[in-house]
Amino acid sequence: MPFSANSPRPRTRITWTVELANAKGAWFRFAGRSGQSTSDTHRRNLHIDPADTTDRARLAVRPGPRTVTGPAQDGRGARFDNGTFLGETVPLGELRTDEAGRLLVLGGSGTSFSADSGHPVSTYADNDFWCDDISDGPVRASAALGPGGRQVPVTQAWCLVAPTDFAPYTENLITLYDVALETARASGMLPRPPEVSFTRDIHPLPVRPVAFAWVNSRARKNHGNRVRNFFEPARLALLASNDQDGLEARRFVFGILRTPGAMDVTQAPPPPPLPLPPVTSSTPPGARPGWPGAPARRPAPPTG
Repeated sequence: MPFSANSPRPRTRITWTVELANAKGAWFRFAGRSGQSTSDTHRRNLHIDPADTTDRARLAVRPGPRTVTGPAQDGRGARFDNGTFLGETVPLGELRTDEAGRLLVLGGSGTSFSADSGHPVSTYADNDFWCDDISDGPVRASAALGPGGRQVPVTQAWCLVAPTDFAPYTENLITLYDVALETARASGMLPRPPEVSFTRDIHPLPVRPVAFAWVNSRARKNHGNRVRNFFEPARLALLASNDQDGLEARRFVFGILRTPGAMDVTQAPPPPPLPLPPVTSSTPPGARPGWPGAPARRPAPPTG
């Protein structure tokens, strides 16, 4: 908004309306790179008939819209506190405004649980009876100007409440920013850059899997304290260079990646793994200065 409730227009009145929901429990199972299925046989929580829309509605946390008007609203009258999942109350947060009347959407507290003690969480995704308090939904506003309350058009937005970031130095392999940027360029909303930048376009991709070793044991394969680690300065410099000396190194990396834009998601077999150095200390290797890959000491990409 180009103005706020405390802007030079003293009679401006902005009313914010947000509707958060969490419907993951009624959605489809995560299919990964195999491609998402939209068959009812692939829905989560199949103990409730997909054809029974009334009963399936119990799987979606929908507290309904909340509205705030004016500056310095503290959230007490705009809490998303009456949504339920299989009968269990799931608070999704609240709305506030700051001293200038700008909207603040505070999401849930980072809580997850199983609604049935007989079905504990057993895997990283698609656990039946499981729920959390992340959400998303539309944001609408109405703005009235002057003594007569003249209404001005306001464009709708969308709010995303992300999961708790328990590993802030470890990025997802594909970020929401990556997806949004790709969509904007593919639709023509943003122009494509005239040339590829190693720092901007390439460097994040090989280093993200290395950092995953701190949160996923499978990612520790081939990523030890040795030159095959993408954090190794000489290797990064070789990949960043356009010189002929680095051509084979660049081709090797490109050859084990999926073909850009291809629908076939298969990829070349990985090279044989290298042994990792033993870790016998109770202190994580990243806590020792000089160990490549420690998230808190992430090296900067080569310049140029």
